[in-house]
Amino acid sequence: MKYIKALIILLLTIQLFAQENFPRVEKVIVKDKLFHGQIDKYPITIYLKFNQYSNYHSGVYSVSGWYFYDKVKTKIPLTGLYNYPDLILYNFNDTSKSNVLLNFREMKSNHWDDIEFYENLEGYKEKFVLTDNENYWLNSSEKLEVNLNKSDLAVQNVSEFLILDSITAFDLHNFGDWTWNFELAAYTSGKILLSYEHGSRLYAMGNCGAGLEKGFILLEFDQINKLKQYYEFTFESCNGSISIEGIEKLNQHKTIYKCYDYMNEKTYDLEVDFKELTVEKKE
Repeated sequence: MKYIKALIILLLTIQLFAQENFPRVEKVIVKDKLFHGQIDKYPITIYLKFNQYSNYHSGVYSVSGWYFYDKVKTKIPLTGLYNYPDLILYNFNDTSKSNVLLNFREMKSNHWDDIEFYENLEGYKEKFVLTDNENYWLNSSEKLEVNLNKSDLAVQNVSEFLILDSITAFDLHNFGDWTWNFELAAYTSGKILLSYEHGSRLYAMGNCGAGLEKGFILLEFDQINKLKQYYEFTFESCNGSISIEGIEKLNQHKTIYKCYDYMNEKTYDLEVDFKELTVEKKE
């Protein structure tokens, strides 16, 4: 985790000095990861990079890379599958098997059958199984315990930051894991209005797989850019059973989002003033 944080800080520093427009939203995507640890008592290093999302689920992806024993430093190729929070890695005898996994060429009838297939491939020289319950390495003759220096096995890491000035960046994922893809909608002194729009589910074939989550987050900062409070307003949500029935533009600065809450069986309006930066919910 220190490696990812250090890289994010470096990238943000470069971006802070490269641009002077404040405030703004910056997205930082890190697509590789370095692990250190041991197989039994033997120190190892593992390097992995993101390759491709699975056919059905945007939280499941293939990875490729290598590992070596620190004393020898001969790189051994790896192909694997990240399926939160688990990581399965193979060193194959046949490179065609690597390509099947890397590109998800074998498609079963559903996502769960896909995962079972790719997590139980045969014809490998070595295999790593890294999960919440067990961490081990095996080959045809032995099985050994694995310890790694990181508990988070995700290879790809996506961060979003609100850049307030040349020295201040606010982590937008502080609001939780299920609100992302932010854009700067409007701002004034001490207030920033962000909009967001993203898919309702990572699993495309499941309930709300094609649904959307849309809304605004209003942030209020003090004079030293410390967050005082924030408010979230949703105008469309498959997860929350909220649909948008229409959008009415009152004038150049004011817009009304007409919503229906199916769970509570009632309508409400969100009146957004993009000049004064106010959002009022009217039921």
